Amino acid sequence: VADATQVGRFAAGLDTANTGREFQAADSAPLATSGDGVISISDWVQNLRDVAGLDGAARALAGPTQPALVPTSFSLRAATLSDRRVTVESDGLVAGRPATVRIVLDAAGDEAGISCSLQFNPNALAFVGATTGSGGMLIVNQQQAANGTLGIVLALQPGQAVAVGRQTLVELVFNVSPAAGASTGIALNSSPVLEEVTDTNARRLPATFSGQTFPVELPAGFKTVGVTMVDGQPRFAFGNDDGSAVTASQLSDLEVFATSDIGAATWTRLDNALVIAAGQVQIVDPEAGSGVRFYQVRRVVSGGGGQNQ
Repeated sequence: VADATQVGRFAAGLDTANTGREFQAADSAPLATSGDGVISISDWVQNLRDVAGLDGAARALAGPTQPALVPTSFSLRAATLSDRRVTVESDGLVAGRPATVRIVLDAAGDEAGISCSLQFNPNALAFVGATTGSGGMLIVNQQQAANGTLGIVLALQPGQAVAVGRQTLVELVFNVSPAAGASTGIALNSSPVLEEVTDTNARRLPATFSGQTFPVELPAGFKTVGVTMVDGQPRFAFGNDDGSAVTASQLSDLEVFATSDIGAATWTRLDNALVIAAGQVQIVDPEAGSGVRFYQVRRVVSGGGGQNQ
């Protein structure tokens, strides 16, 4: 079992097999040719089958002793007419909060292993961790996570396959930056881990891999924080009702109006009055401290005017 796990680490790009017997032992798929010069998810599935004794007695080492140049058509991972599709999904990304992203497979029911790499903007997303949504053994290469790169290798137990239909294989958790912007994308590719799907007999299957761009929502709703003193002058403060830090983009369509008479027909608009400090919003009002002041925060809507908050 330890040897098979090591093959999984080779497939994930965490370790490199030595040329010679170690490479031959790890590069066991396709079974008919005793390998093909590439250590991938198919080899991990084949090694797990060998550990379970599903393919008979132990075989003599044969096949390539070192890596081969990977051809363009390797593993049929290029876009095909196959209905077998691997993609990424999420129920929503919110600035300043954790988010779950799922690797999903439209399964035919014969898939036993999958591998791929994810590319994302590290200024928008920070990787936290991953779990398998379908059972099996998961290895994550997060050596370049800080640079926006992950490698995923997942193998089910020997002889087991994913159920037919749309299946969540891996769930990944990211922290979404408060400054993530309006959207951010996650791409699937073959670096550092090859895009590949394999069946229960360690045979490569045709599949299409595709990433996705996700909208990033802003936390909804504000709450009153109170009054804070800045350079001897009082400032009314408010923040997000969920406690998350307020972002500059949240203030882009807000205006502030003030008055000393709550019954006044006209309120005075305060230009450039909103500033962010310690994740909260402060209202800068030259008249603050001279008596009672009332404020309206309005969201500008299309066509002019505003909506009171």
